Amino acid sequence: MWALYFVLDFARVEDGEAGMLFVRAGVWAAGGLSVALLLSRLDARLQTEGQPTFAWFALACAQALVGGALWLLAFTLVDFLVELEPGFKWPTQWPLSSLLSEYMSYVFPLIAWLGVVRAVRESGRAQHARARGLAAEREAVQAKLGALRQQLNPHFLFNALNSATELTRRDPEAAEDMLVDLSVLLRETLKAPIGEHGL
Repeated sequence: MWALYFVLDFARVEDGEAGMLFVRAGVWAAGGLSVALLLSRLDARLQTEGQPTFAWFALACAQALVGGALWLLAFTLVDFLVELEPGFKWPTQWPLSSLLSEYMSYVFPLIAWLGVVRAVRESGRAQHARARGLAAEREAVQAKLGALRQQLNPHFLFNALNSATELTRRDPEAAEDMLVDLSVLLRETLKAPIGEHGL
């Protein structure tokens, strides 16, 4: 905002006034930043997140109109006290068209600021909701895997024991090895987190 003010007014200054324009632009920008931060806090307190765009925009315009008046008043008072600009006149002495034009140059940046603040907040809210959704999805998958594990374990165990029974008739040593391997597998499965072995 400071750079915009400086660039727009630089063409109008006379020689030797560039330094004062630099100061004036800084005061203008500092006032705008203060009002913008104030409006951001007000917007957060009003909890405008999630409101329909039209309702938010109407509220943002109202905030910007009040904030623009505060900003213009503060800048005018500083200009009066410190004489930032030669030939100072109170806004009440300006033609109405100049006053409205000047006032709008304070209002529009505030509306833009509130738009940026809303976009950042909505983006953060969407990312938070997405993260919550992913966490819930992970928990659901873990729950399904746990349930599947509980269903598969008895079935797998019965099949393995029946196979070992059949094997004891034909090859007792192979059956013994199979039962030892089954014991190791079951012990590791019970120690492992859900879903690691797929059982």
